[in-house]
Amino acid sequence: MPTGHDSKSPFDELALQASASSPGLARATLKVQVELFLHQPPAETDNEPFLSLALTLLPMVDERTARELAMRLAGRDEAPAALIDALYARGGGVAEAIIEGAIRLKPAIRRDAAAHTDPRLAAKLAVRPDLEDMDQLELLGRNEPAVSLALAQNHAISLQRAVASGLVTAARSDQLLAQALLERTDVDIVELSPLYPFASAEQRLLMREAIGRRIVERSIEPPHREANLDELARLMDVSLEGIAALVTEIATITERDAAFVAAATSDPAREIVGLALLALAIRPEDATRMILRTGDAVAQDSQAIHSVVWMLRGTSRATADMILAACWPHGAWRTGQHVPAMAPGGNTSRPPAVATRKPGATKLVDRIRRVK
Repeated sequence: MPTGHDSKSPFDELALQASASSPGLARATLKVQVELFLHQPPAETDNEPFLSLALTLLPMVDERTARELAMRLAGRDEAPAALIDALYARGGGVAEAIIEGAIRLKPAIRRDAAAHTDPRLAAKLAVRPDLEDMDQLELLGRNEPAVSLALAQNHAISLQRAVASGLVTAARSDQLLAQALLERTDVDIVELSPLYPFASAEQRLLMREAIGRRIVERSIEPPHREANLDELARLMDVSLEGIAALVTEIATITERDAAFVAAATSDPAREIVGLALLALAIRPEDATRMILRTGDAVAQDSQAIHSVVWMLRGTSRATADMILAACWPHGAWRTGQHVPAMAPGGNTSRPPAVATRKPGATKLVDRIRRVK
């Protein structure tokens, strides 16, 4: 066998022959050599000759072959890093296979995928079980529905607090994202309160109870308000015109926007209407009468109206006002004492500074979400 620095290995000769022939030969050669490489005992694996051959032939193979090779190599620790980099650099489905299948991703690939112009790469990164806090923040910063949804559906990770807050903000106008977040167990139920319109009956109850407890624990009081007899009379009259008219009048009085009107009108349980009436300091009895006078499906269903009455009697005005402020920002709040931002363990902490929007509620709403 020839020796010396300029001698060629069998891999070099094979690469030259494949390169001088057809793409079909290059494809077949590369696939065979990858299988031979992967089936060698780790102690006998010699990366350098194989890596030289693979890097020579990789540009000659088609997309389908490159993707197959990426899927075979991504999950193997012994796969040469330079070859993984070269496969990722192909982009498209090949890069997706690397992100999806790699046991560990190099920081450079993570950063590139999180910021890549192709949202599919970011979405693949978002479902990985080893996402770091910085990965989450960068993915959130893309502000793309598909990426945010993939992040929210990743139950293998715990969402960083600022990321959860940013996702909740985006989910207020995105039902799929809202449902994904409501299915998580690592986000505090109070932080999910801006998603009240999308929540199930059980989740809504948990939100009301949790918010009610925190209001009591922190001695938080809503702005003082007494029942306005003129408003009461007007709402009672308008209720005879139906639920849409009642909701529109409530929105006019409270200066809430079309999003509130749409949510309250379409809410089959009529809980949002009930909360809005409670927030106006209207007694549960009067609120019940208004809902009954609309004559809609809930008013004609004894079980449904019983549920509304039970909710009205079991919910304080402060809780109702807090939920409404979280979902449709409006009004000012005051506290009887300073309420510091707290970490889950009870220690004071400041959330990390990130370039994300906080949920659009009052400062106190944001503050109470951080307190357990």
